[in-house]
Amino acid sequence: WEALLCYIRQFRECWKEVKVESRVVIPFKSFFRNGTYGGYLSSYPCLLPFLHYFPDSYMKSTEVLSCVWDGSKSEYINKGNAIYLINSYLELAEFYSVQT
Repeated sequence: WEALLCYIRQFRECWKEVKVESRVVIPFKSFFRNGTYGGYLSSYPCLLPFLHYFPDSYMKSTEVLSCVWDGSKSEYINKGNAIYLINSYLELAEFYSVQT
């Protein structure tokens, strides 16, 4: 995540170089719908910084929130680590509410 965040922070136009829908949006949705496949310690805290640099035109806020919430039903999320998902969800809700 750190390398990705550093790259997109430095090269804000990088999204023009890839097929965003097929290479970023679809895998992103799947990754978070599946509770980050157990990588919650590193993934959920990086979600907000990632979306800060991600162009809004590719994904609606409701889609992002829905994907994260769907991840709560994943086999990878349990009572012990659900706090990471909940914190991330609340941060995103606040982030999107301030933007609108």
